[in-house]
Amino acid sequence: MLYLPRSTLLRSFISVHTAVGDPGFYGTLQFMLYNYGEFEYQLKQGERIAQGVVFEVSGSGEYKGSYQETES
Repeated sequence: MLYLPRSTLLRSFISVHTAVGDPGFYGTLQFMLYNYGEFEYQLKQGERIAQGVVFEVSGSGEYKGSYQETES
């Protein structure tokens, strides 16, 4: 899953530093925010700051000591 900032934050010059989520990850997500604007921005509790884009993942899912799958 790819996490992207929501356009409402981008319009306020707030950047959400995001990453790619590993397949099978579950738990709490934490994002770093940076204000590139000249005005103070106050986050409200429950405000949506990021959106997830889901991609299909293929492969066996078995880790064999290498990130590259080889054909047998």
